[in-house]
Amino acid sequence: MDKGGIQLADGGWLIPTNDGTAGKEEFYRALCDTPGVDPKLMSEEWVYNHYRWIVWKQASMERSFPEEMGSLCLTPEQVLLQLKYRYDIEVDHSRRPALRKIMEKDDTAAKTLVLCVCGVVFRGSSPKNKSFGDISTPGADPKVENPCAVVWLTDGWYSIKAQLDGPLTSMLHRGRLPVGGKLIIHGAQLVGSENACSPLEAPVSLMLKICANSSRPARWDSKLGFHRDPRPFLLPVSSLYSSGGPVGCVDIIILRSYPILWMERKPEGGTVFRSGRAEEKEARRYNIHKEKAMEILFDKIKAEFEKEEKGNRKPQRRRTINGQNITSLQDGEELYEAVGDDPAFLEAHLTEKQVEVLQNYKRLVMEKQQAELQDRYRRAVESAEDGVGGCPKRDVAPVWRLCIADFHWAILAVFTS
Repeated sequence: MDKGGIQLADGGWLIPTNDGTAGKEEFYRALCDTPGVDPKLMSEEWVYNHYRWIVWKQASMERSFPEEMGSLCLTPEQVLLQLKYRYDIEVDHSRRPALRKIMEKDDTAAKTLVLCVCGVVFRGSSPKNKSFGDISTPGADPKVENPCAVVWLTDGWYSIKAQLDGPLTSMLHRGRLPVGGKLIIHGAQLVGSENACSPLEAPVSLMLKICANSSRPARWDSKLGFHRDPRPFLLPVSSLYSSGGPVGCVDIIILRSYPILWMERKPEGGTVFRSGRAEEKEARRYNIHKEKAMEILFDKIKAEFEKEEKGNRKPQRRRTINGQNITSLQDGEELYEAVGDDPAFLEAHLTEKQVEVLQNYKRLVMEKQQAELQDRYRRAVESAEDGVGGCPKRDVAPVWRLCIADFHWAILAVFTS
């Protein structure tokens, strides 16, 4: 003790308050006083964040193993050593932890992660009387009807909110996702913001979205952050949930493969399943009907377009055309209007240059008319495909039905499209 302070292992001086205690402010000043630390390269928020997780980790070690770790982990010297270690890793060596890489959009959240539950933001509604296979009422707001829980997850360096799905929310209510427990997650999605940001400046809406079929409890001593194997982990079929989201990896045996069916969703609602032969017959019938409908539609659009063009055509004044008048005409539009009176006679008196100008102008007029006609036809076709009374598109998808089993012989009938 010198001048009311304590010199710790790395040479930093920890000066407690008048009542003999030390908190984040005192450790921030001690870290700034430590040799090899540049205070300009770190902020108070950065130190306070890491101080929080260091104290939480060290206190958890002492509480979990009081006989082995009691009074050894949560000490001023250990806290300052941990702060200096994180400064060396993240500031000096520029090695970022998992959540910082994900929030700064330099890595994907879909890799296999090990994170720790460090808090509960919103517990969601208790799904005691609700089966996960139930179908929600159409038009109902899912957040009002069955809102999912939101928890805090940490990689030991930073934290982020995570939205749980229905099965995970149920586990939270049953106490199977306790604060301090670890999860191994694959296929998480970062939602709430399109822009990269620092973990200490993240918007309130930024969170991970995780599902039960790609999340499992991890061992207490699992290392937090990116898992050494980024690939999805293997799961038994019997542990999957019908509403638990996508599955990363399963090991199955195909017991039987059924012929491929074709599923059509009708515009008015309902679904029709057909065999391959029935689908070919239905597709031919639809194509014939569509061709006839498109021909009728094109003839109608063309007739309306020609009628409009005829009505919009300027009335031409009768004028006497002689050789001198023809020679003075050099503009394509003037030549086109003049020749329109008597094409056979007047074109014979045009020079080669006038004929070329006239042909170019005629081609431009035809191209403009064709483009306008095609645009009207395209818009009419889109309207007919979207309309109920026209010729709507078919929504058809192949469906492959399998009978599968895993090594525990949990047999399922699966439809994949």
